[in-house]
Amino acid sequence: MIKLQLHENWQLCNIRQLDWIPAQVPGDIYAALLKAGKMSDPFFGDNEYQAKALMEEDYEYRTVFTYEKEQFKECQEIILRFDGIDTIADIYLNGCSLGKVDNMHRIWEFPVGELLENGENILRVIIRSPLKFMAEAFKKYKNRGNEDTVEG
Repeated sequence: MIKLQLHENWQLCNIRQLDWIPAQVPGDIYAALLKAGKMSDPFFGDNEYQAKALMEEDYEYRTVFTYEKEQFKECQEIILRFDGIDTIADIYLNGCSLGKVDNMHRIWEFPVGELLENGENILRVIIRSPLKFMAEAFKKYKNRGNEDTVEG
């Protein structure tokens, strides 16, 4: 088995603003925004409410990586594997949709052999707003948590 780690060269943006910042993968949106000076410390004062409001938005992670077909010529199948994506996301490789994910507590795998191009490839992960998702779930199921949770 040959592994190609895709942990480097990631960027992140709010998809409405397209203001790209460096991001670490594995990592999280809050850490990238905080490091880039795009949000205040969520543990200071009432900043947690500003931090929560940021999750009303959708965010995109993207990276460009190099695939060398010769390196993988012995492989029968090429799989793109995610060890958890939190939580609702759309995955694209070279502009083609690989699928949607909806559970961070699992591994997601996608066959990508036919989509990879020799040379540069673009991987995009669009993280959808968890607050919007929960609001829709609440409308549909009316499930209530407790006073410390978001309805839905």
